[in-house]
Amino acid sequence: MRSIYLRNLIKGYWKKKWLFIGGLIVFVLIFGFIGLRRAYPERMDSSLAEEIQEYNDEVAVYDEAIDGINTNIDIAKEQLATEEEYCDNSIFMQIDPQNVQMASVQYILTVPDASSTTDENNLLTSDIHAMEAYFTDGNFLSELTDRLDIENSNYLSEIISFDSTGKTITLAVKHYDMDEAHEILEEMIDLIEAYKPEVEKQFGSFTMTSMGESERSYADESVLTTQNKEKSNLRSYRTNLSDLQTKLATQSTNRKNYIEQYKPSGTSSSPRRTLLMYGGVGVIAGLIIPILLYAIYYTLSTRIKGKEELQAVDLNILALFRPKKGYEPSIEQAAVNLKLLAQKNDTDTVSVCAVGESPALEQVQSDLTEALAKQDIETYPVKQGEEDAEKLERMTKIRNHVLLVEAGRTTYTQLEEQMQFCKSLDITIWGCVVIE
Repeated sequence: MRSIYLRNLIKGYWKKKWLFIGGLIVFVLIFGFIGLRRAYPERMDSSLAEEIQEYNDEVAVYDEAIDGINTNIDIAKEQLATEEEYCDNSIFMQIDPQNVQMASVQYILTVPDASSTTDENNLLTSDIHAMEAYFTDGNFLSELTDRLDIENSNYLSEIISFDSTGKTITLAVKHYDMDEAHEILEEMIDLIEAYKPEVEKQFGSFTMTSMGESERSYADESVLTTQNKEKSNLRSYRTNLSDLQTKLATQSTNRKNYIEQYKPSGTSSSPRRTLLMYGGVGVIAGLIIPILLYAIYYTLSTRIKGKEELQAVDLNILALFRPKKGYEPSIEQAAVNLKLLAQKNDTDTVSVCAVGESPALEQVQSDLTEALAKQDIETYPVKQGEEDAEKLERMTKIRNHVLLVEAGRTTYTQLEEQMQFCKSLDITIWGCVVIE
């Protein structure tokens, strides 16, 4: 006749909630203490503290070395990226050293109003220096870049030149394509001629006579030398980066091997994480284990848990008594219901049997006896196991029975024995009052 009801299980949990809370606290404290020992073992053992300090110092050396290598790798990557961009995008690096395309123009400068050759030479020297300064340090390159609608204009300074000899200046462009060389040269001519009035404002008027543009293709050993130098730099940067990455891998492996070989037992790489982990395990264990233990106890217990188990065997629940809340429905209503049953069965006596023994059962038996007396119903109180021959004879004559059952005390065996006893004597059980 045993049945398991979730409602009774939950009710049991609630009744023993402080026990569960205490269990939770105990588990959290136990696992918290274990976590503390795992997270900070050196605080528990002075000899271990020295070992851990030596271990941490050595790991710190590895970490410092790895950080330094990573810094050098970042620098090497930046150098390599810069060099690769230069070699891929520079116009100069695309020139064939055996077939350099050059376009150039020469100007002869004169000062018509000079008072003497010496005066003219001094003025022309100043004029040439001013134009050369504009070409090398002024806005010439940026203005030329703005004018040209070509790619890789950032590397123009490598392929253009300004040379002067005596009264002559030469503008030249080295390129891998002659047409583009002439295009750049035309823009250079426009810029240098447009700058002439600025120079005249400072040093006086002079003339620039163009000797015409020229072009030629030739082999240039200096171009090959420079290109080889840059390619050698590129290879060096790649080799350096590869060496650093290998060094990093080696250092990381050494660090890992050191940790695996020398890490003190019981140490934690992340104390805070260890504490949180053990604390979490303590909370989970503190919630689950007491609940499981109680569920096992509830399942294996031989005691009646609640009214549902009595209803499952077709026993009529006359009233439910809870010490803190009283009767539900009232004991008076239960007495009225029993009076109606007595009238129906043509009797004025009700046998009330306490299944078990406890102060609560005695109180309910007394309350029911008093309530039935008010309904002019005689009560014949008995206790299970105390039926002698005289009581058996009286109960057989009364032929009815009201059971008093206390959840958590009355066992399934006691109830079943009482029900079999009534069945054997052909005594009708009118119902029961349950104490919860």
